[in-house]
Amino acid sequence: MSGPDPGLQPERTALAWHRTALSAAVGALLLLRTAVSDGSLSAVAAVPALLATATTLWCVYEGRPRRDGPNRTAVAVTAALTAATCLTALPVVL
Repeated sequence: MSGPDPGLQPERTALAWHRTALSAAVGALLLLRTAVSDGSLSAVAAVPALLATATTLWCVYEGRPRRDGPNRTAVAVTAALTAATCLTALPVVL
């Protein structure tokens, strides 16, 4: 008898990370449009942070699915970039 069948869960997880990266990239493009049309310096500051988050998500989780658990460094970098994006985009929202 072979090992446990992982099913499609690892593939679904990988697809979810790719969708998250894609949505972050689309959000960056929308922020860029806002920055250009309104001349908002807050939006200009948030665009690089959001693009960095999207790029990191795509690159770090491209190698998925992994069965050895999450890479702690990748999780910490992703969390830090997400927090930076939220802080820089907060003035745009408010």
